[in-house]
Amino acid sequence: MKLPRLEHIGVAYQDRYQSIHKVEADFLKFRKTYYVHDHGERVGIVVPHRGKVLLVEQYRLLVNGLSLEIPGGKVDTGESPKESALRELFEETGIDCADARLLLNYLPGMDTFRNPTWVYLASRPRTATAFRPNAKEISRTIWVPLPQVIEMIFAGKISCGLSILAILAYTQQRSTKQTARTRRAL
Repeated sequence: MKLPRLEHIGVAYQDRYQSIHKVEADFLKFRKTYYVHDHGERVGIVVPHRGKVLLVEQYRLLVNGLSLEIPGGKVDTGESPKESALRELFEETGIDCADARLLLNYLPGMDTFRNPTWVYLASRPRTATAFRPNAKEISRTIWVPLPQVIEMIFAGKISCGLSILAILAYTQQRSTKQTARTRRAL
């Protein structure tokens, strides 16, 4: 299939969190109109420490309940995704870390949903003293053993797609590294 010629028609809706763009795609034999929901870039950060993973609990409208998730949020203007991940980690949990490296990046939707996402892996987390999370955003933070987090995912107790993908990617990467170390030891 030959790629279409794209024409941005305009912004159909915009607020501080999102914009919806009307785009026309000309495939020569037919035209198709798309409404692209642009929610900007977002980040998440997996924070492992002593066999546990840091999760935050916050209210989510679409499930009308509390959700356990990895820390994360929107990439602010002028920030790199890594800077945003480190900022979100501190804002939500009071934890900073020596460094973070990219674990994966992906597009959650590829047709009409734009929200490029980066997931980082924190190293050497440090807790700030006397930190209290913003009660309007985070109800609590909790360190959960990694095997329990995996069980919670498959039991449907963690349903945030970003968190599921991030935790499973971290688990896979960890397993791959352990297998490589075992092979070298043999």
